[in-house]
Amino acid sequence: MGNRQIPIYSLMVATEPLPSDVITQIRNNQRATFQEACHLITYAQITGDNRLAIGGRGVRYKLFSRLSERSEIDNRMHSALERRAKSWFPQISQAKFEYRWGGAVALTRRWQAYLNFDRASGRAEIGGYVGDGVTLSYLVAKTLATQISNLKTQALPFIDQKIGRWEPEPIRYLAVNTGFKATVIADYEEKITNRPSVLASIIDPLINR
Repeated sequence: MGNRQIPIYSLMVATEPLPSDVITQIRNNQRATFQEACHLITYAQITGDNRLAIGGRGVRYKLFSRLSERSEIDNRMHSALERRAKSWFPQISQAKFEYRWGGAVALTRRWQAYLNFDRASGRAEIGGYVGDGVTLSYLVAKTLATQISNLKTQALPFIDQKIGRWEPEPIRYLAVNTGFKATVIADYEEKITNRPSVLASIIDPLINR
């Protein structure tokens, strides 16, 4: 899978437990996961013990898909997430952030999930859940279990999905990191123009082609 998936780091921070009146002001008593409508993905949720946990991407991709423990504790990115959380909810401006963590997720070329099962050899491959989380990973795994059990399977789009290959290095390194920077610029463009980003309309087809 070396040329079909690359490691992209997703980082998170979490506040101290928030008072119940602050949770009420945030208006998310259902603890639904939500995200900001921006190009550089950020997402958040109120945890079971009333913390605000917020995550996002933006850590530089490493040449040749190298893994890096330092990328999991990127202070610049963690601090940016804390500032963003406070910009969303002024009610937590005095709250302490008690946790910082992160890790690599596997990204396919067109953000596609896949399930490939060869009954003759017994070999199976599943993956590509970036952006869809545990819900899609559960569905793909459950579908694979159904196939292994030789039961009837619904015709779902990730079954027998042929995922594309990433460009060779160093083109991949330059393209991925340029794409990250471009999404930041696109968000800033929309903030100052109050219109859909022209830059995003150019880069989105390249990312998803």
